[in-house]
Amino acid sequence: MTVWCSRPHLDSGEPEPNDSFLVILNARSEVIPYSLPDTPLPERRVRLVDTVSEFGLGDGASFDVDSLYAVDPRSFLLFCRHFGRSPLPSSLDS
Repeated sequence: MTVWCSRPHLDSGEPEPNDSFLVILNARSEVIPYSLPDTPLPERRVRLVDTVSEFGLGDGASFDVDSLYAVDPRSFLLFCRHFGRSPLPSSLDS
């Protein structure tokens, strides 16, 4: 299951420059190949949460749109497409 959370336009119709999030859940018992979706503003996505990693935190690695990502079994991933500032807490940002 994938959820793309974004509000691309203000009420006036102008683009809203804010963060957008992509949630990926894999409840299956095998790895699922997943192509990260393209968006109207193609940018890299930053991994914020990965339940397969130690402590479940993302490492801040970034991925291009349309790149193939191997989603591990029974995992949850959270990616962010951000504008300007780093999407990571300062303690994780390097």
